[in-house]
Amino acid sequence: MLLLTKRFQPSAPPPRTALVHLALLGTQVIFGLGSVIGKLGVHKFNPFLFVAIRDGSAGPLLMLLSLATAGLRGSKLHLADLPRFVLAGFCLFVSQSGFIVGVKFASAVVGSAWQPAQPIMATTLALALGWEQASAIKIAGILIGFGGAAFMALYGQKLDASSAPLIGNLLFFCNCMGTVIYVMLTKPLLNSKRYSYITVSAWAYLIGACFSVATVFIVNSKAAWLRFFAPDVAMAQAWVVPHSAILPLIYWILFNSVAAYLLITWGNQYAPASTVLAYCPMQPFVSTALVYILILAGPGKTFHLEEPGLNAIGAIPIVIGMLLVAVSARADEEAARRKNNLQQNFLR
Repeated sequence: MLLLTKRFQPSAPPPRTALVHLALLGTQVIFGLGSVIGKLGVHKFNPFLFVAIRDGSAGPLLMLLSLATAGLRGSKLHLADLPRFVLAGFCLFVSQSGFIVGVKFASAVVGSAWQPAQPIMATTLALALGWEQASAIKIAGILIGFGGAAFMALYGQKLDASSAPLIGNLLFFCNCMGTVIYVMLTKPLLNSKRYSYITVSAWAYLIGACFSVATVFIVNSKAAWLRFFAPDVAMAQAWVVPHSAILPLIYWILFNSVAAYLLITWGNQYAPASTVLAYCPMQPFVSTALVYILILAGPGKTFHLEEPGLNAIGAIPIVIGMLLVAVSARADEEAARRKNNLQQNFLR
């Protein structure tokens, strides 16, 4: 496999740009399919138990891959990096819980339609932290993108706090923000060359699994909490895994967790954060296509899948905003490259 090596080699030459983009595109296709498959998996199933099993399985699998590729020494976590890993693991937990619990309240297609907002969120954070410079195009992209997200979240929905679609959209927002912060937190770890991308993914998942397991115990301790997050699950079924959830769980463990996060973390070594998240618009297209196929084939109605409504039109300004942000980012990269070249020529 091209992305796995026998031992971690920090001095290895960078891969082809096309391979990096193919990995990032593949990540979003996996996530797009997982959006709908996750909806099938949490039907009459405790969503926090789903997340705990997923993270608790994926973490050890990734660590075994890390030991096999980077060795025991290369898989060691340095104490100085522990706070960053804890934050990355927490963001991973927030991202995954936000989506899996979110699809209990709202449409899986709307959940995937939220994903193009991630590059805009990443740029907004970079501006706030001073990592990037503001420009008219960038600000316009952010405003247009968030306008689309607001329309998608609020159009045709009840605005009271108990509204299931509104709660679902808030959780989707947490899902997107968790992914963005995870990418930004792990980039310095990857750039430090102390860890392989597999090791970074493994430790983040193991720490995220601790949050997932703790949360499912907390939620299952109170009938009111379980009733709120999983109204279709009785207290006696809080720890039960339905047969219908087994295949979705396997998909989410092997593909959405192991494969997708290896791909996105690997790509994060060689691409800016905005580029890592640039293929997010693939998710709503892939999930919408799968929903239509399942509805036409019959299983979609059994699992209460819904065709996207007019609020999904909000994905259009989100994509437009993302493109404007990408254009601005490309201009910034070109300006930085020209400045660097001028400095090098001056030093000569």
